[in-house]
Amino acid sequence: MDWSKYVELSVPQLRKLFDPFKQNVWVEDPVTIEMVREAIQRGSLNATPFLSIRDKGRGPIWTAQEHADRIAYLAVYGWTEPIILDVGVPALGCYVYNPILDGNHRLAAAIFREDETILTETSGAISILETLLP
Repeated sequence: MDWSKYVELSVPQLRKLFDPFKQNVWVEDPVTIEMVREAIQRGSLNATPFLSIRDKGRGPIWTAQEHADRIAYLAVYGWTEPIILDVGVPALGCYVYNPILDGNHRLAAAIFREDETILTETSGAISILETLLP
Protein backbone atom coordinates (compact mmCIF):
# COMPACT_ATOMS: atom_id res chain seq x y z
CA MET A 1 0.00 0.00 0.00
CA ASP A 2 1.30 3.43 -0.93
CA TRP A 3 0.63 5.66 2.08
CA SER A 4 0.77 8.97 0.22
CA LYS A 5 -0.56 12.13 1.85
CA TYR A 6 -4.25 11.35 1.21
CA VAL A 7 -5.84 7.92 1.45
CA GLU A 8 -9.43 6.73 1.02
CA LEU A 9 -10.39 4.71 4.08
CA SER A 10 -13.47 2.66 4.86
CA VAL A 11 -16.21 4.59 6.67
CA PRO A 12 -17.68 1.41 8.26
CA GLN A 13 -14.22 0.42 9.54
CA LEU A 14 -13.54 3.94 10.84
CA ARG A 15 -16.92 3.86 12.57
CA LYS A 16 -15.86 0.70 14.43
CA LEU A 17 -12.69 2.48 15.56
CA PHE A 18 -14.41 5.75 16.47
CA ASP A 19 -18.06 6.68 16.03
CA PRO A 20 -18.72 10.38 16.74
CA PHE A 21 -22.38 9.59 17.39
CA LYS A 22 -21.43 7.15 20.17
CA GLN A 23 -18.33 8.82 21.64
CA ASN A 24 -19.99 12.25 21.40
CA VAL A 25 -16.96 14.48 20.95
CA TRP A 26 -18.76 17.82 20.89
CA VAL A 27 -21.02 18.39 23.89
CA GLU A 28 -22.37 16.58 26.91
CA ASP A 29 -25.75 16.00 25.26
CA PRO A 30 -25.59 13.33 22.56
CA VAL A 31 -25.77 14.21 18.88
CA THR A 32 -27.84 11.52 17.17
CA ILE A 33 -28.46 10.38 13.63
CA GLU A 34 -32.15 11.15 14.18
CA MET A 35 -31.26 14.78 15.04
CA VAL A 36 -29.39 15.05 11.74
CA ARG A 37 -32.32 13.52 9.83
CA GLU A 38 -34.73 15.98 11.46
CA ALA A 39 -32.42 18.94 10.72
CA ILE A 40 -32.43 18.00 7.03
CA GLN A 41 -36.22 17.69 7.03
CA ARG A 42 -36.54 21.14 8.66
CA GLY A 43 -33.93 22.66 6.37
CA SER A 44 -31.85 23.61 9.42
CA LEU A 45 -28.41 23.38 7.80
CA ASN A 46 -25.39 25.02 9.42
CA ALA A 47 -22.81 26.08 6.81
CA THR A 48 -20.43 27.55 9.43
CA PRO A 49 -17.31 25.44 10.08
CA PHE A 50 -16.82 24.60 13.73
CA LEU A 51 -13.89 25.91 15.73
CA SER A 52 -12.65 23.48 18.36
CA ILE A 53 -14.54 23.51 21.66
CA ARG A 54 -11.45 22.14 23.37
CA ASP A 55 -10.26 25.71 23.89
CA LYS A 56 -13.36 27.10 25.53
CA GLY A 57 -11.73 30.50 25.90
CA ARG A 58 -11.57 31.06 22.13
CA GLY A 59 -13.87 28.69 20.29
CA PRO A 60 -17.67 28.80 20.19
CA ILE A 61 -19.66 26.39 22.32
CA TRP A 62 -22.38 24.85 20.20
CA THR A 63 -25.45 22.99 21.36
CA ALA A 64 -26.02 19.39 20.30
CA GLN A 65 -28.60 20.65 17.80
CA GLU A 66 -26.12 23.10 16.25
CA HIS A 67 -23.70 20.21 15.75
CA ALA A 68 -26.49 18.14 14.19
CA ASP A 69 -27.30 21.09 11.90
CA ARG A 70 -23.63 21.23 10.81
CA ILE A 71 -23.58 17.49 10.10
CA ALA A 72 -26.85 17.89 8.17
CA TYR A 73 -25.29 20.62 6.01
CA LEU A 74 -22.31 18.40 5.19
CA ALA A 75 -24.57 15.41 4.51
CA VAL A 76 -26.53 17.45 1.97
CA TYR A 77 -23.77 19.51 0.34
CA GLY A 78 -20.66 17.38 0.93
CA TRP A 79 -17.10 18.61 1.44
CA THR A 80 -13.74 18.51 -0.29
CA GLU A 81 -11.26 18.47 2.61
CA PRO A 82 -9.91 15.21 4.01
CA ILE A 83 -10.40 14.32 7.63
CA ILE A 84 -7.16 14.19 9.61
CA LEU A 85 -6.60 10.88 11.34
CA ASP A 86 -3.93 9.73 13.80
CA VAL A 87 -4.30 6.18 15.12
CA GLY A 88 -1.23 6.39 17.34
CA VAL A 89 1.52 3.79 17.60
CA PRO A 90 0.48 1.38 20.37
CA ALA A 91 3.73 -0.63 20.02
CA LEU A 92 5.56 2.49 21.22
CA GLY A 93 3.03 3.29 23.96
CA CYS A 94 1.28 6.01 21.94
CA TYR A 95 -2.48 5.55 22.31
CA VAL A 96 -5.21 7.94 21.19
CA TYR A 97 -8.77 8.26 22.52
CA ASN A 98 -10.12 10.08 19.47
CA PRO A 99 -8.13 9.37 16.32
CA ILE A 100 -9.98 12.11 14.40
CA LEU A 101 -7.85 15.24 14.80
CA ASP A 102 -10.02 17.24 12.40
CA GLY A 103 -13.20 16.18 10.67
CA ASN A 104 -15.60 14.71 13.24
CA HIS A 105 -18.54 16.45 11.55
CA ARG A 106 -17.41 15.16 8.14
CA LEU A 107 -17.05 11.61 9.45
CA ALA A 108 -20.49 11.86 11.08
CA ALA A 109 -21.95 13.08 7.76
CA ALA A 110 -20.27 10.19 5.92
CA ILE A 111 -21.73 7.76 8.47
CA PHE A 112 -25.15 9.36 8.11
CA ARG A 113 -24.98 9.11 4.29
CA GLU A 114 -23.64 5.56 4.56
CA ASP A 115 -20.63 6.45 2.41
CA GLU A 116 -18.29 3.55 1.72
CA THR A 117 -15.08 5.63 1.95
CA ILE A 118 -13.80 8.99 3.11
CA LEU A 119 -10.67 10.89 2.11
CA THR A 120 -8.17 11.05 4.99
CA GLU A 121 -4.79 12.45 5.83
CA THR A 122 -3.32 9.71 7.99
CA SER A 123 -0.60 9.12 10.52
CA GLY A 124 0.22 6.40 13.01
CA ALA A 125 0.78 2.67 12.94
CA ILE A 126 0.57 1.28 9.41
CA SER A 127 -0.77 -2.03 10.79
CA ILE A 128 -3.83 -0.21 12.21
CA LEU A 129 -4.30 1.95 9.15
CA GLU A 130 -4.26 -1.10 6.88
CA THR A 131 -7.31 -2.47 8.75
CA LEU A 132 -9.20 0.68 7.70
CA LEU A 133 -8.77 0.17 3.98
CA PRO A 134 -11.99 -0.36 1.99
